[in-house]
This record gives sequence, structure tokens and C-alpha cells, in this order.
Amino acid sequence: MNFRILDRYACLITTLLIAFSTSATQSYAGVSEPGLLFHLSGDNGFTADTAMGNPEPTMLNGVTIVKNGARGSAFSNPHFSQLFAYECPKNMYAERGTFAFFWRPRDPVGKVPFHIVQGGFIDGSDILCNWMRIDYNDTGGLDAFVTDVNMARVRAHYEKPTAFEADKWYHIAFSWDETKGVRLYLDGKLVAKKDTTCVLYAGIDQWGTGARGVSPTFVGSEGNFMRGGDYDEYRIYDRMLPDDQVTRLAKGRATKGLKPLMRSLENPETQDEWYLRYGWNRERDIPPVLEGSDVIARKVEVKEAYDLKQWWWKGNDGIRETVWPSLYNLSSLPGHNDYMIQPDWNCYSLSGKSITFSMPDEEWNHIEITGAAYGKATVQVFDKETNINRESLLFNRPQDQERTANRISTPIRGGKITFTNDEREMSIGEFMVYNISSGREPKGTATLSYRLDAQSAPDNSTLGPLLDYIDGRFMPDERSTMIALPAGIRLDPKEKSRKNILPVVHVLIPSGFRGKENPVKFLGW
Repeated sequence: MNFRILDRYACLITTLLIAFSTSATQSYAGVSEPGLLFHLSGDNGFTADTAMGNPEPTMLNGVTIVKNGARGSAFSNPHFSQLFAYECPKNMYAERGTFAFFWRPRDPVGKVPFHIVQGGFIDGSDILCNWMRIDYNDTGGLDAFVTDVNMARVRAHYEKPTAFEADKWYHIAFSWDETKGVRLYLDGKLVAKKDTTCVLYAGIDQWGTGARGVSPTFVGSEGNFMRGGDYDEYRIYDRMLPDDQVTRLAKGRATKGLKPLMRSLENPETQDEWYLRYGWNRERDIPPVLEGSDVIARKVEVKEAYDLKQWWWKGNDGIRETVWPSLYNLSSLPGHNDYMIQPDWNCYSLSGKSITFSMPDEEWNHIEITGAAYGKATVQVFDKETNINRESLLFNRPQDQERTANRISTPIRGGKITFTNDEREMSIGEFMVYNISSGREPKGTATLSYRLDAQSAPDNSTLGPLLDYIDGRFMPDERSTMIALPAGIRLDPKEKSRKNILPVVHVLIPSGFRGKENPVKFLGW
């Protein structure tokens, strides 16, 4: 496979979807318990006993280690000043997992709800970037939720018939899965669940206990719903654990008999999950193909985006976790309007119904949208002959989608594209406009041709940050890579080929080929 790049800035990552699958056993090296990503007991201080990612805390203040834990040492958090958080990349994944720990209230609980555990998106359109939360709720029980990539919360609610005892250790476990929903356990027993399918896949930043917020911008304490408590035996897994395995954890035992997580498109659940995420779930409306061997794909950047009179860039900023519109105080999205009302967000009270994208003075003919928004897209173009703005329908976007693609038969130049929601507040994560045409690069343009090589090892030093990103964002069966190599350069063969992987390939383009790992001199820029 060959391609050309016109941009001189390399060291980038591109994800290609391909229509084939290969196979290999996936396992977590150095972890004796399959599926365990992170384990923090306190027996080794604040350093995790097991961690696929960073084992050290990102934030630490006021927390002490006590000896009378549920098992050995434990962490004691003060009520108002604790800062206690750990990184999510490699240690936790958004699309599925189980988070388990022991909790002791330490002081009597009352009517005021408070956070027990929180996890944050890497970025977002609400103040706290809430991705996951486990709370003491306003009924004396527990609430737990994960937020899907379109800002709706998948929530499990439990009303405890008797009050939590201050000095008693309780085991809490919360699990989530895109294909199943969420499960909440107390002392090894399933107490609440929500069955659903959704798109949870997203970038997540860090998790922590207590606190007002745990987000990429801050881990903050001091609030009227702040309180601490004692914690022990944090365990994070790469899947929704079966009930009997959660029961083992509640008894202070490790899981038993788990196999390495294997996914395959031959499994209908995995296929449906995969097809929805990438827009292949509509049989009669699959993404349009690229015609011919020489194709020009130009991204046409939106000049301005307005919702009413507010400039709004988060629906086309290249960050999937940010969306249009922002989140509301009394949001109608599932799971939001609960016992902890946050301040009003940065949007008008009538926002979220429609957004208008102003296009530059160039042709475009292809629009891709990610997000839950459903409704219609229209275009308004100024007719110079009649001095009239003419509006026409581009397409209707169906409900319950994550990614859609629409090719316009006749290219349109400039104009304004308006998307109108059928249901207010439904989000757009990315609104991407392209011009797709046949042809080659303009003559006289400096080019660099690459060959995609699946047999070369990604050991170039410039690729290190990208590989680290892939490992932190994607589960093992989604980490297949190909290296883009200029003609005449070949890196060392991989020691092992990955098989049975899901059909996604990360194309890595090194920024250079000098250095100890490959002393080839290359002067092609």
C-alpha cells in the first residue's frame, strides 16, 4: 500500500478501518491475574501493587495510611481537603470495566449526598468533565453512573433499607459495558443495574476518591457535599466481571479462572458495538467508497459556528469528548438531573436546537458527523444573480447513531450549513466537512511518498509517544500498527505478529530515521 503526504509535519497518527481480521492471543504481561489492570492496597504505600499504566498518584494531599484496613493497610481521607487521584490511561478503559474497593464511612452518614469515587474525561463540555461517579445518594443508598460519549449518563440507583454504619467496612463494585449497560454491587450482591447499549468509548483522564471534582483541569476539594472516609483494595479490571467474581472480591479474594479478554467480529455483540462506533450499522447506508486509485481528500475547515448568537467551536474542534451543545443545569439528557445540581453551564437557555457552520469560499461535497444528534442539515448559499440566499435540504440524519457520512452529488461552494435537532440537547461531537475528488497533487508541490509496512517494528524513537497513546486509549485487540516508510528504508521485523485483532490499524509516520535505532541518513523533506 502506498500513499503520499504533502504536509511537512510528520509524527502523526491515522486510523484506518479495514475489512479483514487477523488473529493472536492478547494478555497483560507481568500480571498474574488476567484482566486486572490496576491494584492499590496501601501495603506498598501510595504506589500501586499492580499497574498497567502509571502506578503513582497524580494528586496527593491530606491522605494518610492506616493499619486497620479491610485487608492490611488502608487509606484514610480527611473530610474537606483530600486530593487523591491516579491516571486512567492503561489503568482503566471507558468502553468496559469493573471498579471495586472497600469503603468505611468512618463518621455517621446523613441526608447530604456526596461523592465516593469519581473519574473524568480527558476533555469535555461540562465543568467537571464527569465520566464516572459513585455517590452516596439522597436516599441513604448508592448511585453509580458512567457517561456515554454523547453526554447521557447510564445510571444504577440503589436505596439502602438501613443506614451505613460508620465503623463498618463495605465492599462496593461498579461495572460497565457498551453492550450490556451497568451493574452496581454492595458486599458482593447485585443491588442495581441498567440494561442498555451505548457508545462509552472515549478518552478518560484520571480517577480519584471524594473531592468536588476529578478532571483534567483540576482535582478539587472543599464543597458543601465534601466528605472523606477510609478506602482499601482498589481493583480495576478490563471487563464487566460476572457476579460470582465480584462476590470473590467482596470476600477479599482475587478473581479466579478468568481468561484473557478476546473479542471477535464473529460475536454478534462485538460486531454491533463495532459497527455502531464506526458507522457501519446501517445496511443500506454504509460509508461511501473512494472511487479510483488517485483520490484527493481535502478537509474544508469551518470558519465560524454559532448557536443563536453564541460562537460554539466544540462540535468541530477535533476533540470527540467535547460536544455541541454544552450541558445544562437542569438537563433533559438521561441521568443528569439528580441530587447534585451544579452551576449553570456556558450556554443560552434556548441553546441546543440548531447550529450554523459558516464555510470558506471553496468547494465541499462530503460531511461526516459523530454524535447522537438527529434531525436535518440544510445549506444556505448566496445566489449572486438574484441576490437571494437560497436554502436547500442536504440530508436527514437518523436517530440512534454515532457516526454518519453523506456524500453530496454536486459540490457546493461556500455557504452556511445549519443542523437542526429534532430533539433539543442531542449532541454533535464532530462536524467534519471534506471535498473528495479524483486527481493527483498539484504540479510543483514537494511530495514525499510512503509505503505502509505491517512487518516492521515500531521502534523508531519518534513513535514512542504515539505508541504510549495507543496503549492508553485502545484495548489490546485494537492496537495493530503499520509503519509508513519512505522508499528504501525498512525497520526491523516485528518479533510477533498480532492476530485475531479487531479491524482497526494505526498508521504511524515517523518524523525522521536518524538515531541509534536506525542510523539511516534521510534527506527527503
